[in-house]
Amino acid sequence: MPAPRKYPDELRERAVPLYRESSPRPTFRRQGEQLMAGMGLGEFCQQARSVDFDLLVKQFTTLQDRSDELRQILVERNLAATRRLEHQFAALSDVLFPAREPTAAGGQW
Repeated sequence: MPAPRKYPDELRERAVPLYRESSPRPTFRRQGEQLMAGMGLGEFCQQARSVDFDLLVKQFTTLQDRSDELRQILVERNLAATRRLEHQFAALSDVLFPAREPTAAGGQW
């Protein structure tokens, strides 16, 4: 007896073509770079296969020197991301559960 599939066939039928058509294709490296850039830390990215130790020490020192500034930037960006997620969740809930009262964008139920 074959092992059960991790994902349902319906999901595979929809997801595989989307992945194959996507350009550029998503990779962990690209996602990591986008995440770091989104947090304002893109300049601190290095590829794991070719880490420059001297650059790494310089980057760490820079991070320490700018810690207060970077902490504030991260707080602001986290708040913005939270507002976006709340808005997306409210919109998705309105679509999935149309019988209930629509929520204001980003509002609570």
